[in-house]
Amino acid sequence: MLRHRVSRRRPIVALNGLKLAEGKAHSLSGNYYHVQNLAVALAKREDIRLLVFCDQDSHPPLLECLPTECLRFKAIKRESVISADFAVARLVRRENPDIYHRPTGQLPLFRIPCRTIASIADIHFKVLPTPLLKRCYKELSYRWTILRADAITCVSEFTRQEVIQRLHVAPQRLTTILHGVNPLPPPSMVIAAGIRHPFWITFGHQPRKNVETVVRSLALGKNHGNARTDLVVVGASGHLAREVGPLASQLGVREQVHFVGRIAGAELNGLYRNALGLVFMSYYEGFGLPILEAMSSGCPVICSNVSSLPEVAGDAGVLLPPNDSEALAAVMKRWYEDPAERSTYRERGLARAKRFSWDSAADQTVEVYFRVLGLLQQSGVTP
Repeated sequence: MLRHRVSRRRPIVALNGLKLAEGKAHSLSGNYYHVQNLAVALAKREDIRLLVFCDQDSHPPLLECLPTECLRFKAIKRESVISADFAVARLVRRENPDIYHRPTGQLPLFRIPCRTIASIADIHFKVLPTPLLKRCYKELSYRWTILRADAITCVSEFTRQEVIQRLHVAPQRLTTILHGVNPLPPPSMVIAAGIRHPFWITFGHQPRKNVETVVRSLALGKNHGNARTDLVVVGASGHLAREVGPLASQLGVREQVHFVGRIAGAELNGLYRNALGLVFMSYYEGFGLPILEAMSSGCPVICSNVSSLPEVAGDAGVLLPPNDSEALAAVMKRWYEDPAERSTYRERGLARAKRFSWDSAADQTVEVYFRVLGLLQQSGVTP
């Protein structure tokens, strides 16, 4: 039952853009770009009125791509989840939206007076090693979200099946809405130009990204007398310093591995456009946005054959078991020696990336909004 009657011709939708920065540097995360790109697509719609809740980290960049009247600012203490929940409650009571939608996870740990929608990217805490307190919080907050949400969307069919099986949610409550491609700024070649040898690109800001397999493949290639290629590792984490760097030294390829840390989108685009390929051997991904970013930039993709990655890559990437360094080394050698094969996957990737659109994601999201509100006929959306 609706907690308040929807009498407006254009329902008000409040999108949560709070607490999307990470680390001491307050770097905007992948979750931020999910919210930004979905919000930009939703703001084009004439059948809803969009509000985006933002804080001191998300407000400045959102102001560059959304109308001022869409934004509702609330400063929060980043260290506290509860403070973010209270901020949501205050904003909802002040703005009185018909729907509150969190595109990046759980609902507040108390009721709010409107319809609620949660989008789940992954439930890695059920699969991967997670600190006890964080795991307990995740378990509690996801159980509460599932209990209270009027609708739940998932970023991939893989995540939807994970939620059904591991959180025991009825399939009819879940809708799969795939991400679009994150648009990157025009490429900067500063970092790419500083790497003297042909290079691959990977990501290492989380242990699950499995950079170790890529480093072992570099070492295998070196031991087999292959031509030298380097590896650029994007992202910053203690795991890279504690585990990956020492492993590269132990295997004799430390000089071939370049840790560039967190970088701007223009530099990332420059790396994609100059790399031999993206090598993404992750153990677990709810979606795997780097695959689409790379493909849309003309960077061919080699990725692992687990979790959501086959669903995203399709036949446009080479899929391998995540720990098979020998197989990966063989593909990397073949791609280096055969530009024609690499070009084939480049073209496949460009074509596949075009299938993923934020406008399409917004269309499907609005359909969920109107279904929850019982307004499908008014919106012109067919069930």
